[in-house]
Amino acid sequence: MSSAFTSKQHPLKLEAQFGGVCLPGLSLWLDPQRQAPEDSHVFVSHAHSDHIARHKRFIATTATALFLKTRLRTTFVPEQFDFFVPRSFNAGSCSFRITPLPAGHVLGSAMALLETDAGRLLYTGDFKLKPCPIAEHCDFSPAKHCDVLIMETTYGLPQYVFPPEDEVHAQIASFCKETLAANATPVLLASSLGKSQKLILGLARFGLPIMVHNTIHALNKIYQQMGFALPHCEVFDPDQLRGKVLICPPTAARRIAALCTTELRLAVASGWALDPRYRFRLGVHAGFPLSNHADYSELVRLVECLEPRLIVTLHGFATEFARTLRAAGWNAQTLSVPEQLDLPLRISAN
Repeated sequence: MSSAFTSKQHPLKLEAQFGGVCLPGLSLWLDPQRQAPEDSHVFVSHAHSDHIARHKRFIATTATALFLKTRLRTTFVPEQFDFFVPRSFNAGSCSFRITPLPAGHVLGSAMALLETDAGRLLYTGDFKLKPCPIAEHCDFSPAKHCDVLIMETTYGLPQYVFPPEDEVHAQIASFCKETLAANATPVLLASSLGKSQKLILGLARFGLPIMVHNTIHALNKIYQQMGFALPHCEVFDPDQLRGKVLICPPTAARRIAALCTTELRLAVASGWALDPRYRFRLGVHAGFPLSNHADYSELVRLVECLEPRLIVTLHGFATEFARTLRAAGWNAQTLSVPEQLDLPLRISAN
């Protein structure tokens, strides 16, 4: 294949550590959930809690940096990247380049295209191929024919194919209207970053008055600062809640219930709601399959579009999805704690 790298044998090691990926030969960490060594390069793909830690220094997009400053209450200043603009780094005798590509997951979410002496690697982080109103549109085209694709496979089983989002929003709106008509308060449980903003946009079309938890309100201000307009939402006030739809993170549900005097009917917005048992496990009244992740069909489409030489699957149904890919003729392996992979790539100079 065509490559800008010199033709030679150069092993590249991947390790699953701290909930993320480590490339020790490059002193590079991808989304570790614990603080990496101070002399390391750390790439943070987006600001969800399962991809972040209090790193002394890290690489992120501007939006991700703003979200992290708010969510972690930190003054750490990351090295901020612009999409599609490569940046070079040195790690001892090795050098590499990182180009952030829009991942389509939440505002500021980025894939990392790594160019190394061993070859070209794309690390996806969480991503979504279908257009998303609360994130930059995913664009992985610069990584076509990469040597290694390191991909998140949260929904890596065939049963996880999401219905059209317009249909889901209509179902959520019906639940909210029926709940309000019964003189109760609909409470939608969703992640503060990304999912909540998607719900706000979706429900605004139905004329429903919306109230949000204060953590969502703080992130909404960053969305607006970055040029994403959101409808007006009141900030949670238990005395003013009657007649409104409340959106809050699942972790706040118990405290919300303790503060409210009105009857609450809870619903969860999650891709896992495709499993009808999910809402019963959570003990909520309803579940709606709304997700900012790639579903199974999008995972397959990414592989088919990129045509990588090796696929490395992470998280979710990583083992099952790698097995599916191998059955279809792809070279696929799973990377999970405490496994590691040595990738002896040979890059031609053609």
